[in-house]
Amino acid sequence: MHRGGNANDESERSSGTDETPHVRIDPRTIRGTPPSLLIQRFIKGDPLDLELRCRLKQESSGLLISRPRMFLRAAARSAHRGFFYDPDSDSIEPWIAKRIEETIADLLDEDRISHWKNLPTKQPEHYGLLMKHLGLKADVARAAHVAFNELPVEVRTAYFRIGIQGMHPESYSSNGGGTRDEIHDRILLAVNTLVQFRMMDGEGEPK
Repeated sequence: MHRGGNANDESERSSGTDETPHVRIDPRTIRGTPPSLLIQRFIKGDPLDLELRCRLKQESSGLLISRPRMFLRAAARSAHRGFFYDPDSDSIEPWIAKRIEETIADLLDEDRISHWKNLPTKQPEHYGLLMKHLGLKADVARAAHVAFNELPVEVRTAYFRIGIQGMHPESYSSNGGGTRDEIHDRILLAVNTLVQFRMMDGEGEPK
């Protein structure tokens, strides 16, 4: 199993260490390799440190995206684009960062479209965090993810770090999260956004 772990990894606390991702592969070996082979390499050994990069990106953005889902999509994105990677013109670190940004855009778009079209939720584990955190059904949890992910980044990160990961508000504030009043207001906005989904009726509209 890849290092992405299970669907509820997002709720685990950060180790608090200053972790820096590392590339454990010669970037020159990526170019021209078939994507089907690259994705196996990227998932099995995670030589691009995609799992760690996805976790750090999630913590800095506060986006509610299943981390295993993000990891696998980032690996697929990197494998697909890796065939055309040019080590002479593309520095590997910004190249990987771009793949993760593309991954996030893909997944957010997928959730918005499937929610707007009211498509069946075929993979409820993608929304397991709020299903467990708020006791929501899969389709309602998907709607809650979409609404939350459209909140301002400072609101998302405050709720993610304090409400989900369990960081103490004082620690969050002292690490640049804002004043106590600002944090209180941000958490309140996030809670008010999410709590409506605990009162959804059968038609998918808040009561």
